[in-house]
Amino acid sequence: MSPANTESGYVLESLTFPVQVLTGAVPDPDVENAEWGWDWQWKDHDHFEVGLILSAPPIDARPEKVQVSVNAVFRIVGEVQTVPIAQFAHGHAPALIFPYIRQIVDELTSRSPYGRVLLPPTNIVALMTSFAAGEASGAKVERPAR
Repeated sequence: MSPANTESGYVLESLTFPVQVLTGAVPDPDVENAEWGWDWQWKDHDHFEVGLILSAPPIDARPEKVQVSVNAVFRIVGEVQTVPIAQFAHGHAPALIFPYIRQIVDELTSRSPYGRVLLPPTNIVALMTSFAAGEASGAKVERPAR
């Protein structure tokens, strides 16, 4: 059997950043008022998209609001994956795309009068437990046919 026949998994094909907003900086990293959002959906038989969203409202110490979202398109490689697609979209994919949100928040706040914000390392596994995997858009529909 050739290596091409035994490959399986997921390939990150593209990233888009539909929301990058800083109006008025981000609350201090130790303030737990940031809101996260997550979803995934099928694009076609071989592709699915995972979105991760951060929204941090202004507080007295930092009267600014930040919103950042990242959409990542993954391609499915092979017919059988070791990690099921829904599990990958709920755990692994957010862990892969979180650093992009972290970088954008850093860049957005780098010239803020309140100083740069670097989001602290985040336990993505714990964060994702707040999202019901079965409620995601991709979990509610069948994989599209070829």
